[in-house]
Amino acid sequence: MLRICMVLHHCEPPYGGPEVQALRLAVRFMNSGHQVLVIAKGSGNYPTFEKRDGVPIYRLNHPGLASVELLYRLYALREAFDIIHVHSAGRLAASAIRFAHAFDKKVFVKVTMNGGIVKAVKPGPLSFVKKLSQFRNSKVELLKRADSMIAITQDIVEDLRKHGFPEEKIAYIPNGVDTSLFYPPSDEEKRSLRARLNLSQDKTLFIFTGKITRRKGIDVLLTAWLQTSETRQQAVLVIIGSGVGQKDSLEQYAHTFIVENDLKESILMIGAVDNVEEFLKAADVFVFPSRWEGLPNSLLEAMAASLFCIASNIEGVNELIIPEKTGVLTPVGDAAALAQALDEARKCRNLSLAVEAAVVIQREFSIEATAQKLEQLFIRK
Repeated sequence: MLRICMVLHHCEPPYGGPEVQALRLAVRFMNSGHQVLVIAKGSGNYPTFEKRDGVPIYRLNHPGLASVELLYRLYALREAFDIIHVHSAGRLAASAIRFAHAFDKKVFVKVTMNGGIVKAVKPGPLSFVKKLSQFRNSKVELLKRADSMIAITQDIVEDLRKHGFPEEKIAYIPNGVDTSLFYPPSDEEKRSLRARLNLSQDKTLFIFTGKITRRKGIDVLLTAWLQTSETRQQAVLVIIGSGVGQKDSLEQYAHTFIVENDLKESILMIGAVDNVEEFLKAADVFVFPSRWEGLPNSLLEAMAASLFCIASNIEGVNELIIPEKTGVLTPVGDAAALAQALDEARKCRNLSLAVEAAVVIQREFSIEATAQKLEQLFIRK
């Protein structure tokens, strides 16, 4: 039996893709007879301890002190785990690595974004000094003390190599999808879901799922929808998600944009939901205009549900969407190009791309495959 402590950057409503991914993995591990607990940064707005789907969650509810509080919580729970699985390469990872070496625990760090090892320095008067900062070098050296670095994309693998991580400490394990929830629906199931969700039976349904933020390109999506010719008259755009708690939230902007441009008949903003799989299986086309990603869970889920996918040509995404094979890529931030892709998808979309997308997810990105690879890594190390 493995005894695992997952350390997350966030784990409170509204739950985003990374948190959902971690909790599904935790449930999968527990169903296999392993013991799992979660420690996560909190805002102070939710309980310090609760269980979700049977998974114990301890929140670090003192803003600004999470790294210190994590050490205390790890110490208090030290008899309950042997493995620390950190789901980011930031300050929490640094604390976890130091604790693991002091108390003879294994520690594995998941890198969720290319460039996440050392963030790029923004141009400015102190940029040269920051590039030479001893802290940047010491962070890399500290991360090298982890038992393994888990890369979710090949771009991240290359970034780890660039920073001198030895091959034996790099594990490529992408995110996984629960294919018992996200799968290609039958025509009958799609009609039934649309009826139950009160969605149009005769219009093409486009859908976005994710945080309602600038990073996710919501402004680009809305502008593109406005620029479409007949599409917004003959189709519906369903937007699932929330911007609550996000610094770059565009939720209010989206509501205002829809009203000011008279788009209430063609755009439905649903908000955060617990049944995103039902909305995906009821839809026809998935739209994902994000500006930057790691390996987006939203896109993995849409592909698993065999949706025709249109997404930004960015790192992470372009490892999943292969033009003329699994979907369509558009230039990042290009509303005009996205509008054209939306129009073309409504008129005539190649459904073989959607079929192949689902096959790829089933074969390479299931939650079962991800859990098995992690189990093997934890045992081997």
